[in-house]
Amino acid sequence: MDETLRRSLYDFGTLVKIYAFLPALSTVVAIAWGEFYAIPAFLLTARLAAGFGLGFETVFDAPEDANSMSSGVITVAVGWFVAGLLSAVPLLLVAWTVRLQPPLVAVPGMTGSLETFLAPIDAVFEGMSGVTGTGFSMATDPGELPRSLQWWRSLVQWIGGIGVIVLAAAFVSSEESDSFSAIHGNMAPTEAIRSTTAGTAAALWWLLALLTVASALLLWLVGMTPWAALNHAMTGVTTGGFTITGSSIESYDDPMIELALLPVMIVGAVSFRLLFFLFRGDLDKVRGDARRRGYSARSDSERSRPSARSSSRPRIRTPLRRSATAPSSWSRG
Repeated sequence: MDETLRRSLYDFGTLVKIYAFLPALSTVVAIAWGEFYAIPAFLLTARLAAGFGLGFETVFDAPEDANSMSSGVITVAVGWFVAGLLSAVPLLLVAWTVRLQPPLVAVPGMTGSLETFLAPIDAVFEGMSGVTGTGFSMATDPGELPRSLQWWRSLVQWIGGIGVIVLAAAFVSSEESDSFSAIHGNMAPTEAIRSTTAGTAAALWWLLALLTVASALLLWLVGMTPWAALNHAMTGVTTGGFTITGSSIESYDDPMIELALLPVMIVGAVSFRLLFFLFRGDLDKVRGDARRRGYSARSDSERSRPSARSSSRPRIRTPLRRSATAPSSWSRG
């Protein structure tokens, strides 16, 4: 097998194995809300992801001479797709658990929004939308969903907002995975934050967690319940758009909540690299970044604008001089 492909499959296994932590964490939410019927769905998803990842790591080793950039691109492309599929599994399993009404555990009745996820294609659409931060939803009223699924949708979008690759990079070192280092150094807008890939990813996650907690506190202070504040902070600061109400923010009909969400969305739209330098008080790098972006925008504008000389003179096509050895049909007019 090609060395680059082997490296890609190995790193893909690492990515999926780490992603298994998310459904495992969500079982705590299901227990906290007394939704014990949802626990098997999350545990099965975690076991599926962990087994899948460990299997790939076991079968495919990590060759040292592989093209790290090429393998990194493959890992990202396949990893995002599989992360979307895994994100759909709890939605599908919880919906069918409620539909089948197992006798050994208390299960609520079926709702219209939950019934949507009985169809695998709808569950996959929701999972893909969440992990890519797109924000489209198949749920007509997310308020009807179990609290554990509300949390799962917000968590998937929170993770997807900063990137599944950044999630994995926080748990591996540059020595363990050249692919994650290549993606970090050449594609992700995170360079110059820390000297290592894992250090950069960890710094970004701490920053995202801090912004999420601050946003949740702000929304709670202006009138949201703690549960709603947490979920809307997670999807707001990552500019995803998932909500836990039927009519999104319109359901609250509160100008204070709308005003409080404005800075949350603005902060989410700002580069995490720039926010990191602001929090660290490194104003020189903030100004340098602004100058660099301004110069880049001006250069792009100048390149796209036709010059005065080229626009004022008509183009005259002259025939090519005929070669002494070339046939006459080779000349162009």
